[in-house]
Amino acid sequence: MEGTDAGYVSFDLFGEIDSKCGYFICKLRGNSAGCIKSCKLGNEDLTADFAGKKLSHKMVRDFKRAELLDMTVEFNGKEYRVIRIYSKKHQKSQFLITNIRNSRITAKAIKMLYKIRWQIELEFKNLKSCDKLRGATTGVLNIMLSMLLLSLIVNLIQVLYTFVLQIKSKAKLSLYRISYYAGESFKKFVKALIYCSFMKFEVSLKSILEFTKPYERVKQSVQKELEFKTLESTISAIKIELDKSRVESIDFGF
Repeated sequence: MEGTDAGYVSFDLFGEIDSKCGYFICKLRGNSAGCIKSCKLGNEDLTADFAGKKLSHKMVRDFKRAELLDMTVEFNGKEYRVIRIYSKKHQKSQFLITNIRNSRITAKAIKMLYKIRWQIELEFKNLKSCDKLRGATTGVLNIMLSMLLLSLIVNLIQVLYTFVLQIKSKAKLSLYRISYYAGESFKKFVKALIYCSFMKFEVSLKSILEFTKPYERVKQSVQKELEFKTLESTISAIKIELDKSRVESIDFGF
C-alpha cells in the first residue's frame, strides 16, 4: 500500500498503482477540483445535496466539518473515493483520496491508516538528529551515497538494540532517547555484533539495563490517546474499525 502527502498527487501514479492491484491513500491539494458523484455521512446518503459540486465548494468544506464525509469523486473522467477530514491543527477541512472501496474499509479506518504516516516523519527526525543524516559537505555522489547507507545501517542497528533492551527490561523505551543518549553502551553493542561475541554482547547491555529510566518513553496523556496521537491508539482504532465493519480481507503489506 502506498501513502503520500499532498505534494505527491499524481493521477498517472494512481492509475499505475490501480493497474497493478495496489492500494494508495494520499492527501489531496487544497485546490483539487474533482466533481462529486455520491456522498455519505455514516449511513446517511447525502448524494442529492452534494452531487455535481466541486470539492472546493464552501458547503463541502463546512457541512458538519467535524464529521467524515465519504464521497465518490470524478477526476478527469475517472472516479476515486475521497474522504473529507477536519484538521484541528490547521483549522480547516482536508481531503484524502484512495482507491480502497467503501465495501472493504470504513472512512474512519482510512483516516487512521493515513495517520500512521507520522511514524515516517519521526524516523526522519531520528535519522537527522542521531544518525548524522543532516546533509553532506561533499559534492561527490559516491561519498554522499556511502554516508546515506551508513546512516541507515546505524539506524537499523539502533532499532535492534532498542528491541533487545525492551525485551530485557520489560519497559517501553524510546528509540530516539536511546540513540541520542546511550552512545557508549551502543558502541559496545556494535563491537559485540562485529566480533560475534556473546560475552561482550551481555556486558554492553548490562550497563544500560541497570538504569533504564532516562530512556523510557514519556507516558502519553489520556487526551492524546483519545485524539489518536499515539501509534498504539491509532492501531487499536484501526483494528476496531476493521472488526466492526466486517469488510473483505485486504492485504496492506504490514
